[in-house]
Amino acid sequence: MKIKVTEEIWKEGNMYVSYCPELDMASCGESLEESKKNLKEVISINFAECRKMGTLNQLLQDAGFAEDHDNILLARKELVSFSPLEVRYLMSAIRPARSTRTLHPVNLYIEERYQLASCLLEKL
Repeated sequence: MKIKVTEEIWKEGNMYVSYCPELDMASCGESLEESKKNLKEVISINFAECRKMGTLNQLLQDAGFAEDHDNILLARKELVSFSPLEVRYLMSAIRPARSTRTLHPVNLYIEERYQLASCLLEKL
């Protein structure tokens, strides 16, 4: 049986990192090819261990895989685009707090996000 997954690869320093988001598994290597080979090995070893424990079907089901007519496991969702996204923001757009009351850190975070969103909407 085969499985089709997404492989994300990026470079960190002089190492290549391979990541499979559907299975939340990663590996690395000194070259692009080594990184890919190592990720395939990590997935194979993980599947073998899950099979021994009797949890492989549950792992695949939880990750959202279904079998197609050619006995290939496919994710129920398909990656259609993957590209860097640049978002511009202005720190000066955040207004100072309206009061001097002391807020819990979570409430302060929410208040700051609300103020930023309000400023950005005004500019539209």
